[in-house]
Amino acid sequence: MSNTITIVGNLTRDPELRFTQDGTPVVSCDVAINDRRFNKSTGEYEDAGTTYWRCTAFRQTAENISNSLHKGDQVIVSGSVKDRSFQTKEGENRTVKEIDISAIGPSLRFATATVSKGSPAARQAPAAAPAPAPAAEASAMDTSWPEPAAAAAAPPF
Repeated sequence: MSNTITIVGNLTRDPELRFTQDGTPVVSCDVAINDRRFNKSTGEYEDAGTTYWRCTAFRQTAENISNSLHKGDQVIVSGSVKDRSFQTKEGENRTVKEIDISAIGPSLRFATATVSKGSPAARQAPAAAPAPAPAAEASAMDTSWPEPAAAAAAPPF
């Protein structure tokens, strides 16, 4: 059974970046999903309630969220649903459902975004394998494109 969920909603506050005792970055943010339903009798859409999700992320993802997203941004969040138990100041035990973020980004439905990648060390991506050496006959082929004037007369394909 999979507990992966993907939601689209608006950040209700700026993401809050904190650090664990060992220095690991952790961010928390709240996402509101405004549900609208079409009313056939009136022919209009009506608000049908709002669902709130607490979302958390760790390490580089946490720092990227903190540096990139802000209150009011529409976001797409994908992650695992987790139960978190805690005790209130009044001593009551509570359990809430949260999303442990595996991927998040701005929704481009009503906005634009510019993506900039961090350093390879920051992304913690495995190093790419080196490209194979070209074959001897490939180096003899002419792979240059024609000059612009010639390209207008006849396409290179």
